[in-house]
Amino acid sequence: MAGDWIKMRTDLLTSPKVVRIASALNADRFRIAGGLLSVWSLFDAHSVDGILEGYTVSAVDELAAWPGFAESMLAVGWLEHDGASLAMPRFDAHNGASAKRRAQDADRKRIDRKSSAYDADEKRTREEKRREDINNPCSPQGEISEVVFTEHGFEVPDDLFNKWAAAYPKAAVEDEIAKAAVWAATNPAKRKKNWARFLNTWIAKAHKNSKAVDEADCPVDKIIELYHKECANLPRVAVDTDHVLRGLIVERWNEAPAHKNSSFWKTIFHRANRMQQIYYRGANVLPRLELICSRSIFRQLEEQQ
Repeated sequence: MAGDWIKMRTDLLTSPKVVRIASALNADRFRIAGGLLSVWSLFDAHSVDGILEGYTVSAVDELAAWPGFAESMLAVGWLEHDGASLAMPRFDAHNGASAKRRAQDADRKRIDRKSSAYDADEKRTREEKRREDINNPCSPQGEISEVVFTEHGFEVPDDLFNKWAAAYPKAAVEDEIAKAAVWAATNPAKRKKNWARFLNTWIAKAHKNSKAVDEADCPVDKIIELYHKECANLPRVAVDTDHVLRGLIVERWNEAPAHKNSSFWKTIFHRANRMQQIYYRGANVLPRLELICSRSIFRQLEEQQ
């Protein structure tokens, strides 16, 4: 079939296949020929190499205005269907194999298109991952430090923790890791293959969504002054405008009514000042206000007698 012409055999009406279709549908051969012309016209207008994609056998029945017409064409070999497309051999008795070859060619083309689309998706995924690794502060060369999740929470290497703290200054990194650990513990079915990447995304989101800390009822500056007075042996606060530090102080202040007085904080600082070292994130380090106000260290100091 090509252009506006449809080629057919001169003995179409006496063709054994037409006779079989007419017998199967209990109709005269002239009416069968009309149905065939409708189907062939459809292929002539829309098929590619004899393959008509996106059509079902029911569409052929509707076009021919004859239920069962497509099945009859299938039965005599004038139509082939693979579930996704229709193929039609040329109208002679010796080209069934040709139609099958065209159908196979169409299958190969579909596979090639899917393969090309898959390759493009894979390329985009690799590129997105490469960009994420480059922009990931926990992985400057794309090699992500190991993070382990256990029943006790996340175990994060110090160098990685420090990178997050530097990259996301608006996020309370330790608190966000603790929140993420609760989420991971309560969602075991959503276990991640790469916990470092998961935490990086979590902390970055917290950094982005961070708002100014409400210090309305918390005397943050006075607490910092009290720390300097009571903990003269410990490092001074270098940046008293650090909103992460100020946020930690506000969190501890608002945790309980007992925390909302200077005497309580004076006791906390006395206990901290007596300590030569504190065990924090797998290492013994010199106490400082940021660590004292972290949830875990603050609890230890609060519970001391």
